[in-house]
Order: sequence, then structure tokens, then C-alpha cells
Amino acid sequence: TTTCLQELRSTQHEVWVTDLSQEATCLTAEALLLKSSSTSMKRGQQQQQSLLPSKLAIVFGTEAVGCSDEMLKGADLRVYL
Repeated sequence: TTTCLQELRSTQHEVWVTDLSQEATCLTAEALLLKSSSTSMKRGQQQQQSLLPSKLAIVFGTEAVGCSDEMLKGADLRVYL
């Protein structure tokens, strides 16, 4: 997991992980737009961007236990389908 995250970071990928917790954002255009707006406002940026990053890795965990704690902590965004 550590090596995977390091490699993704070295290639400027944004990392999203699937998660069923309250912290997760629904993977819909509407929810991503809302999340993007609040993030852009926090960073003081204009919201003139795509809903999806140009380099994106979406990590799916196992059905039984989901993603590892390390992957969840290292992710830029937690999402659910």
C-alpha cells in the first residue's frame, strides 16, 4: 500500500478510495460538484475545473473489508457508488 501510494503521488495522481463511511462522497456529478465547490472555496480557487482530475486512481477494496486503513488515510477523497 505504501509503495502504491508513493508511486501514484510521484506521477501526480489524485487518489480516491471506495468507502461506505459518513466521510465518503457519492460518486455522482452533483455530489462531486458540491465537493469541488467547497474545496475550491476553502483553497480560494476559482471553480473552473473538471469534476474529475486529469490523473485519477480509484482504489476499490475487497467486498468483505473494503480498503485498508492506510489507503483510506492516504486518499485525497473517499467515494461510494
